[in-house]
Amino acid sequence: MVSTRIIISSGFLGFILMSLIGIKTTDVSDTQLYKNDLEAGLHQDGERMAIDIGLVVSDMDASLGFYRDMLGLEQVGEITTKLIGKGQMIQLKHGSSLIKLLKMESPAVASKEGFVDVIGYRYITLIVPNIDTIIKRIEKENVATVMPLTELGNGAKILMVKDPDGNVVEFVQP
Repeated sequence: MVSTRIIISSGFLGFILMSLIGIKTTDVSDTQLYKNDLEAGLHQDGERMAIDIGLVVSDMDASLGFYRDMLGLEQVGEITTKLIGKGQMIQLKHGSSLIKLLKMESPAVASKEGFVDVIGYRYITLIVPNIDTIIKRIEKENVATVMPLTELGNGAKILMVKDPDGNVVEFVQP
């Protein structure tokens, strides 16, 4: 999935433009969404450097339970969109990056099972300071493990699990 970011100015003109293209903010203003993006990871030149990912989900509540409630990612925005199809987008912050959960009104089709059997984006990696905290959370919630905790030769630890829609999420403790 390719993610597109649109920056709309605040004020009356921004409100009119948002109304015309069918975007309405529910929890935060349009300027706050942009401000959240900037504050998520400023570099010395003032540009945010990150990789955001958009995940189309089948059940927003289950996905929020996984990413926000269990993993502790901060919810920084929520919008209703018509730009990419009618649906709801919730933005969650991890470091300088955003995970954008999208629940579309028209049901999406699940991709083929398996994360290395299909060409394209197959998993996301979250760098974490303490992988043991993640392990406790996933064990408590009985989350499906794709790859058990593995320690690499350089001392890094990795673990892969599945989210509620079967997407693979890798955790790395450097």
